[in-house]
Amino acid sequence: MTTVSVEHDLDWPSDHAVLLAVTDGATYHQSLGRLAWALQQRFRHGVLVTANRPHSLLADALGRHGVDPARMQYIDCVSSMTGVPPLPQPGVHHIESPTLLEKTILRAEQLLRRTPEPRFLLVDSLSALAVFNGVQAVAELTHNLVTRLRLLQVPAALVTVERQAPPELLERTRAVMDGVLRL
Repeated sequence: MTTVSVEHDLDWPSDHAVLLAVTDGATYHQSLGRLAWALQQRFRHGVLVTANRPHSLLADALGRHGVDPARMQYIDCVSSMTGVPPLPQPGVHHIESPTLLEKTILRAEQLLRRTPEPRFLLVDSLSALAVFNGVQAVAELTHNLVTRLRLLQVPAALVTVERQAPPELLERTRAVMDGVLRL
């Protein structure tokens, strides 16, 4: 298993690598911004699943790190939980709840098939999904998602916040990854 770190530039191990991106939590926002920027520089077009923050907040933060919003599609699993129906926006696809794991993975696959190559997937975050769904369900989702990504030959980073993730989640998801990316 490969372990790499993100400093200024990201040297992705291979064109189709799926990595577990681990952050300590203290530098979460900066790490996610650098990671998204580096992935977009390398693979151009991306699909980002957010189960951690609403799209509007996340897109603003990523924009401050130089991420081009015109080359991103978002699957927002948390805005609908605020009680205020999200307004339709181009490039933003809302899922009613982060507990709808199957719907989320299907939507991600549909968007990836329609996204021009080279493309990537970024999931923010497995630790947030585990809060809503439990470790077992997120581990199963991860195994299924990684298999689909390999079939589609799509590189991906699945983010987890080490302080918030149960050790079992890290162990079970690390086993199916091509490597670990320390942020």
